Amino acid sequence: MNQIGVPADNLALARVGHGYIELRNRRFVAVYKITGGINAMIDEPGTIYPKVNAFENAIRQLRANEEIQIILKRSTADEKELIKNFNSTVSDKAPEGYKSSYNGYFVNYISDFIKGNRLCQYEAYVLFSIDFNLKPLTEQAVGLFTKLFVKNVDKPQTTEELLKQLEEVRRRANAWMSVLGVAGVRTYELTEDEIYKLLYSDINLTEFSGKTDSFKRTD
Repeated sequence: MNQIGVPADNLALARVGHGYIELRNRRFVAVYKITGGINAMIDEPGTIYPKVNAFENAIRQLRANEEIQIILKRSTADEKELIKNFNSTVSDKAPEGYKSSYNGYFVNYISDFIKGNRLCQYEAYVLFSIDFNLKPLTEQAVGLFTKLFVKNVDKPQTTEELLKQLEEVRRRANAWMSVLGVAGVRTYELTEDEIYKLLYSDINLTEFSGKTDSFKRTD
């Protein structure tokens, strides 16, 4: 009988920090939330095509040992954000009665409508990682020669080497995310708590509303 794997089976976390995940195989992954880009419902073709071309250009700029993964997940509609957007449209020149009475009425209507109809929204995330073991063919050939004729060349990575890899992953990730800005994409580096909540919802297929302290490792 075939068994379908779940995210928890493949999750090998060693540590979670601000903006990144460290896997047990000593590999670092930068984590971002992305918004903006293309709205196919309202954007004109003249707006869509340049953004698509800009995204394709960003993909082409990835190096041979750089990898990205795009996560699209559904979540409960953000009631506060929608109400904030609504309040921002109220003109300062609007009659006082509208601002004091009708505005509050519509805010309550938005809240009740979202909860009553269980509206959802989609969120997009990008994971960026570098495979430092993947090297150009010339370096691979030298490494193979060394392994064949020199003993005990494989040494565990030092803390200093790991910190340099983490810095390089985050540096290259920020550089690549800035390229996405040409496509109208806005990026936001997740905090440690937000990464824990993202992982929890991916594993359990439900939103996490508690405190993430229980997930964190204690020294």
